[in-house]
Amino acid sequence: MKKRTTTSLSYILSLNLIFVFLSSWAKPQQNITISADTSSPQIQFAVTHIQNALTKKGMSSQITQSKSARIIFSIDANENGIEKEGFILRNILKNQIKITALDEAGAMYGGLELAEQIAIYGLNGVKETTQHPYMAMRGPKFNIPLDARSPSYSRHE
Repeated sequence: MKKRTTTSLSYILSLNLIFVFLSSWAKPQQNITISADTSSPQIQFAVTHIQNALTKKGMSSQITQSKSARIIFSIDANENGIEKEGFILRNILKNQIKITALDEAGAMYGGLELAEQIAIYGLNGVKETTQHPYMAMRGPKFNIPLDARSPSYSRHE
């Protein structure tokens, strides 16, 4: 009697494992289209981050030039309310996300924000935002210590 119960239990567990495997395997993968000018290194950098976030959420992506894509990068010098290196992230209709910026740097920062939101909330949980740089010029800062032995820092040469 005990052997029969163990065999039945292992049979049920095996069927459950097969069912879980088949259900995850048969799930269709959502393909997201991204409209972007990938000749720009800044935009290509952001697109790569978006693609990585989509992959982690179980979605695939492809680059296109179609304006009916799910994610659209737009550089528009006439857009009001955006500063240099700033961006606007909008949900257009129900199934499109548009990143609008004045320049390629702003488009990159908008793409990085979108990638972060996808990683946290998923593609359907993206929140609209407008962001401007805190500082007018972003860039590296080098903290080079002063050295008293250097001739340029002494009064005597």
